[in-house]
Amino acid sequence: MTCPSCKSKKVLTGRVKVKLGEGGAVNAFYPDGLKLLTLKKSVPLVHETLSVCTACGHLWGRIRPAELAALIERSGKDELKKRLVDD
Repeated sequence: MTCPSCKSKKVLTGRVKVKLGEGGAVNAFYPDGLKLLTLKKSVPLVHETLSVCTACGHLWGRIRPAELAALIERSGKDELKKRLVDD
């Protein structure tokens, strides 16, 4: 799979879920491939709104890449970390 925006092959699957907190609802990305016993399992979306193409169904949003990298470094399974290593 390749990123349609930057053409990188470092693409992850995961889920977008709503987390309820003190300030209200926050949309967050939960990447697949994290260790089971992980306290923090998500990174917040930069904007609350997602975009979708009505022709093909492609859905996208944005997170902060440094926050995702820190989460994977701290809590990612070894196979996930190996997939994302620079060539």
